[in-house]
Amino acid sequence: SVSNTCIGCLCPGKGTKEDYKNRKWELNDYHAFGPVVLAYAQAAKMGITAVKPLHKLGYYVQFDSTLIPKTYVRHARGVDVAWENDRIAFRIYGPSVRDKVRSGVDVWAKSVDYPILDKWYKLNEEGKDYHVERGEGCDFYHMGKLLGCGGLSIWMDGNPYASETYDSFNITKNETKKIEFELEYNTWNVPGLKIEEHKKVEMGMGTNLFKVTSTLKSEKNQELVVAIGLTTYGKQEILQDKKHGSLAVWEKMDTINGSLGTAVLVNPKDCAGFASHDGDEFILMKVKTNVPFSYYAGAGWEKSKYFKSKVDWNNYIKSETKKVKF
Repeated sequence: SVSNTCIGCLCPGKGTKEDYKNRKWELNDYHAFGPVVLAYAQAAKMGITAVKPLHKLGYYVQFDSTLIPKTYVRHARGVDVAWENDRIAFRIYGPSVRDKVRSGVDVWAKSVDYPILDKWYKLNEEGKDYHVERGEGCDFYHMGKLLGCGGLSIWMDGNPYASETYDSFNITKNETKKIEFELEYNTWNVPGLKIEEHKKVEMGMGTNLFKVTSTLKSEKNQELVVAIGLTTYGKQEILQDKKHGSLAVWEKMDTINGSLGTAVLVNPKDCAGFASHDGDEFILMKVKTNVPFSYYAGAGWEKSKYFKSKVDWNNYIKSETKKVKF
């Protein structure tokens, strides 16, 4: 990593040292690597094979507010509502990509504690793929028309009926330690039912889980079973715990990106079992129309500092079942 490099430009101000010092700097701006490559090449020519820093890494790095860990939510590309905290990031899609995806939740795996959403979207605008790992994580979780990490569907006659992408959104809280936003889902295709959903999503710091509070709006009050999904790719290891209302998956994604854990937690008294359907693993939950209900969903990456194995992930989910409040 190369820090304290001003963002590439023809020349700031009058080109004085002070002008360059005052220009905003960026970690690993691609203009920074030329001098480093030249310096190490010269060292190699001189027979130097190891470099011992005088100080610990970060000693010379100036303070940069963009590197402060925080929760953050934003609307991006005119399509996504994306959010993150110091551990993990997610996004949900809007109506303009309804032909490609549905109401599932995408996962952006990160290995750093500072925010990455703005940076990765900027890379995308510059034609640089955020599906490629550059030392901070990447988006390798492809769910398509499935439910991703915690998408909701109505379970009827052994089949899940999910809504299309959200129809509208509203960001209600975007603070350092907590984010909150609301989504409206009006486009459903459920046999014999006319359903709409109001969904509130909340997330704080120091957790891999976000909380969902959902209300299924209908003209009549009735009991339903919802299926909350975790998309899998054929190599999943599944832990079902009806007693504590949890479904956890640990899956090897590929040799580059390693393994990813996903999970859903529901109130044990409402848990109606488990099911599988066309690439999604489900935990089933008894609910009532027009009455709010809550659940938690989330993900953890093997290349973060928190989870190195299936055991780590499963132990984390077990501990969270004792802390969450429905």
